[in-house]
This record gives sequence, C-alpha cells and structure tokens, in this order.
Amino acid sequence: ALAKTALSGQLFHGFIAGKGHLEADLKAQAKQLGLQDKVTFMGFTDDVPGFLSGLDLMLISSHFEGLGTIILEAIYAGTPVVATAVGGIPEIITPEKTGYLAPPNDPEALANNIQKALQDSPTAAAFATAARQHIDAHFSLDAMVQGNISIYSHLLAGS
Repeated sequence: ALAKTALSGQLFHGFIAGKGHLEADLKAQAKQLGLQDKVTFMGFTDDVPGFLSGLDLMLISSHFEGLGTIILEAIYAGTPVVATAVGGIPEIITPEKTGYLAPPNDPEALANNIQKALQDSPTAAAFATAARQHIDAHFSLDAMVQGNISIYSHLLAGS
C-alpha cells in the first residue's frame, strides 16, 4: 500500500512494474493520497535486470511472502533492499547488514528504512554488496547442491 510519510518533502519517485489485480486499487490510492505525480505504473517489463539496476532501492512491503525471488534479482542487480520481515525474507535480509527490514504492518518503520536507505546511499550500497555475498554463499546453485549433499550424507551415515 502507498502511504504519505516523512519522505513527502523529499525528491522521491516510485515505480511499480508488473500487472495484477491490485493495479487499479493502487492507482486509486495514489490519486487519493495526491501521489499520482510521484508514482509511475510501468506495466509489464521483460527487462527485469535493467529495471532493477536503475532503481535507488527495491521496496518489498509484503504481508506474506515465500522466499521473494524478486529480492534475489534486485540484489544481483546491485540494488539495495528495504523489506518487511515476513516469510523467507529474513533469510535473505539481515537488518543493517544486508538491507533494511521492518516489521510487517508497520508503515512508520518501513518509511524510516526507506529514508535511511535514500539518505545514506554509501551504506545502502555496502548492504547490497553484503547481500550479494550472502546469497552467493547460501542461495546459489552450488550452495544448494552442497547443502543437499550434506543432508543426504548425514542421513546415509545415520542408517
């Protein structure tokens, strides 16, 4: 959901890519909040890496989420992430180490994290680099294969 925050006085523009059943509601909410000039609804894009690499930050304000593969894509594009601590997101984003994490349903905390990321871009970039190292170590194909081999080896040793 969109919300007016402490960012309202700052130069800020949001981009929403994709199509979905919430698009009309989000457009109406942007208009109701007077943010229609600060949010661009881009529709479908087939150049996700290009889109993500052009952002100052990726915001994921989910109330529930699986692993959040779009977060992995943003990290590979070098984009800092601000997200909510739901589902598998805390496995990827460690607060103040690999990104910014807010409790779910806490727009104030989310807005504060957005503001921190935008006001201190060197720190946000360092978090993005640390996030890339984290996912390379824990979520790459090699890491997953080694994890599966380790589990199978442990199970076979216990037989």
